[in-house]
Amino acid sequence: MELLMEGLTITGIGIGFVMTFLCLLIVVMVIMARILQFIGKIFPEPVEESAQPKKVAAGDDVMVAIAIAAAKRGL
Repeated sequence: MELLMEGLTITGIGIGFVMTFLCLLIVVMVIMARILQFIGKIFPEPVEESAQPKKVAAGDDVMVAIAIAAAKRGL
């Protein structure tokens, strides 16, 4: 019976440490997220204007077909 109580005590202490660590980890992650949001407002990333859509050349379809044919032949 004494060994069972010692085992349960050690298990309880271990679970307590793990739960404490996980709760502390969650709190630290929430704080870091808020700090990074604040920093993001102070130093926003530059927004690049999107260029006009890239025009696809008609020859690309031919190149794709050649690549598929080569893959099927095992080249």
